Amino acid sequence: MSKEKFISAVGEIDESVFARYNEVEQKILKRAVLKKRVLRVVYFAACFCAFAGIMITAVRSGVFGIQEVSKPPVIQEVSKPAVNEKLFFTAKEIASIFSGYESEGISSYETVYAPDNEYFSSDKMQYTEFATVYRENDYGCPTDEKEFKSFTDDITGRFAHYIDVPVPEYEIRDTLDISIQLDEYLCFSGQTDKYNSFWLVATLNSQSNGAVISLENREITIDQTCSDEEIIKSLEQVKRILFDVFNVEFSEISVNRIYDNSANRVSQINVLFYNDTHRSFMNYKDFIALRFKPYDNSVYSKYFDCTLIDYKQYRVETDKLLSSIPEIRQITVEEAEELLFEGYTFGGHSCPICMSEQKKVNFEDYDCVNIKYFSFSRQDLLEAYIPFYAFYKQIGVAENGNIEYAVTYVPAIEVSGYEEYFENQKKNH
Repeated sequence: MSKEKFISAVGEIDESVFARYNEVEQKILKRAVLKKRVLRVVYFAACFCAFAGIMITAVRSGVFGIQEVSKPPVIQEVSKPAVNEKLFFTAKEIASIFSGYESEGISSYETVYAPDNEYFSSDKMQYTEFATVYRENDYGCPTDEKEFKSFTDDITGRFAHYIDVPVPEYEIRDTLDISIQLDEYLCFSGQTDKYNSFWLVATLNSQSNGAVISLENREITIDQTCSDEEIIKSLEQVKRILFDVFNVEFSEISVNRIYDNSANRVSQINVLFYNDTHRSFMNYKDFIALRFKPYDNSVYSKYFDCTLIDYKQYRVETDKLLSSIPEIRQITVEEAEELLFEGYTFGGHSCPICMSEQKKVNFEDYDCVNIKYFSFSRQDLLEAYIPFYAFYKQIGVAENGNIEYAVTYVPAIEVSGYEEYFENQKKNH
């Protein structure tokens, strides 16, 4: 398959905003059911761990175990690529990004769902000789308890007004994070050297019919059968309230649907308010995020409930939080295809023994390819964001009509040590 058939970069950033909630929230909600007034300590330094992490990511895969981020700014073409071998990543390092998938019985592809190929192939990106690999900078400002208290007091007070409950007394922990219960809602606020953060969660016992957030005595719900434009229009009143609560105004709104094989075809709908003043990773922008889910995904639900509201406010110039690593060549899609057909892919366990226990997928006639960014930690980089070619192959159709795809990943940059790493995977299994 030639690169002209499908080369695209996913530009949506919604999902990665929410990845950090799934594990933490479930623990919190279970504890809330057992003892309503006992709150779990939430540390905001881990706000974007994988998932956790958006924001963002995101990227439209529907898988929340890996932090995915949005597409980079437009890359300027360079006539003569000069490769800097000191900046090479190794296959072993790359594999660590996907360590959550390297368990027994997991193959080197993930299963995702979508209504069609176009879901993965929007925002087409042309090949350029240099890939943009981003590095997180060690940049921030001193924490400020007075600033944090004002931030928390203002938002909590306005939320209490719209929920029509009194504001309880609370104490700020030494770690500059706080847990507050507003009636049957759990609020969490925190500060790091980079940002202030606030989120509100509806607990399972907040309503007789499940967890849903209400403002001005009106439940926040959306009709999942509506178009994105109709959903945005239906949230006008909610937007007005949230802009007042957080004392902000954002110009952009995005809607992202996470498809699955359930009765609803969609497991989650994320709505994001933000300013698109420049193309950068959504992780480094102020935003308000809403998460909508069905009460019971095992049966059809026309209406999805808002179970989470999240706000992030940066305390520093976000342009200084990220820098690009120069002189790393982007491999062509044909080069990536050679690695793909050789079996040098990531996203699952690479051992042939594990693969033999799973349904094998032949990617030689794959359906589409796009670019995704994944986060990666290395001591000399703090945090890096690396582009991958994501190859999709249709492997079936779910009962709900969604198409089932296998997706596997090949680094879009030059990586050393492929043969050595994959041979060791065979030996060590």
